Amino acid sequence: MSNGPPSTTYSESNLTNTTPPDFNSPADQTHEISKAAINELIKNQVDPIWNALGKAMKERAEMQKKIDELETSEQELKNQVENFDLNNAQLVDRVEKVETENAELKQMLNEMEISGQIKRLEKQHDSEREEWKSEKQEMEEKMETLELNLNLELKNEIKKRQDLGELIMMRTELGEIGGAGHFFGNDKEIDKDGVRDEMRDKDLKKVLRLLAAGEKKINLKFYIRHNWEVAEAGWTIQFKTADKDYGGDGKYFYLWISNKEGGAKFKAIAQQIKWNGEEKNRRELRSEKDGTRERIKYEDVAGYVFVRFNITFL
Repeated sequence: MSNGPPSTTYSESNLTNTTPPDFNSPADQTHEISKAAINELIKNQVDPIWNALGKAMKERAEMQKKIDELETSEQELKNQVENFDLNNAQLVDRVEKVETENAELKQMLNEMEISGQIKRLEKQHDSEREEWKSEKQEMEEKMETLELNLNLELKNEIKKRQDLGELIMMRTELGEIGGAGHFFGNDKEIDKDGVRDEMRDKDLKKVLRLLAAGEKKINLKFYIRHNWEVAEAGWTIQFKTADKDYGGDGKYFYLWISNKEGGAKFKAIAQQIKWNGEEKNRRELRSEKDGTRERIKYEDVAGYVFVRFNITFL
């Protein structure tokens, strides 16, 4: 498009239409029109057209500019929308990634918690297992102790039964006359039709074996001028006369009894027995500690031939 005014070709009709009505009037009404007037006239007619055309072109250019601006704005808006969609998609991806990471973290925490619970349970189970082992060992030790005690009790019971059996046999064998249990019958000498005389070494040993078997009651009969010290089965008996001519003090008979455990405390009913069985000077005595032995002393009052002790161990 040229910037100069457009070339215009005027036809006869154009000229006729633009010619004033009185242009071809009679001579008295017509005037001769100069070329300059025609050009002025043409200019006056054309300038508004040019102005209108220029204005239209300007408006069109402005409109095109606005259209271009709108298109640019639309493109920018599209770009913004696309960027928004892209950012939104990226944000969604980030959110999904964060959610995935959170899920993984939760799973890790759950696994850690489960692992911790498992470890605590394992620790608890280990503790319970150790406690069970300890209780089992303690129970086994108790059972072993009970078994040992039971075996010991059985052995002791068997021994007691054996001792009891032996004791019964010895009691039966010895009888009251031999020293088993107490004897308060007529104790005159055999020459006077009595059942026994004084006890001697072998008789005293039988009584000591009876004591070792568990006997608690015995009786002893001594001749007043004898002195005895007899040991058997962990027990010892010593008798000392009161007769000065045989080592006594002239006043008391002495009787000592002891065992290896040292527990031979006893009480006794002492009597002096005449050759015909007559009894005198009955005394109830209780032993006293004398070193490792228990001892009683019995005063000689009657001077009879025998001394008898009915003894009970405490």
